[in-house]
Amino acid sequence: MSETQNNYNLVINAPIDQVWFALTTSDDISKYMKAMKVESDWQKGSAIKYSCYGDDGNIMNWEGVPVIWKGIIEVFEKNIEFTCVYQNPDTALGITKETYQLEKIDQNTTKLSFNQFTISKEVAARYQHGTSNSLNMLKDYLEQQN
Repeated sequence: MSETQNNYNLVINAPIDQVWFALTTSDDISKYMKAMKVESDWQKGSAIKYSCYGDDGNIMNWEGVPVIWKGIIEVFEKNIEFTCVYQNPDTALGITKETYQLEKIDQNTTKLSFNQFTISKEVAARYQHGTSNSLNMLKDYLEQQN
């Protein structure tokens, strides 16, 4: 297996501060990704844990593995970049690293580049649809506020 990455770029009609807040605030993440709970103190070097819950209130399973990603915040530069590294790709469902990079296009428009690194092409392919949906939920959430 060789590491593979999925790359996504999207333009969001929202100020860069709002995009950053929506990506790095646990309560805000739960507003556009209702099933997701994120635990972190949001600082470089801190632990971060993403947990996905089903309608029954229990942690979801994907192919028999709980949908929980535990990592460390490797980069945390406000309005620029947020990167998580996952300690154990086997328990992080094949993800090794995720990077969100922001670029201010103008006062009310932000470019988001998201790179997701996985343990193989097969794992990367399994994430494409869900990741694209998640990013579109973020975009819709932010654009409805403006």
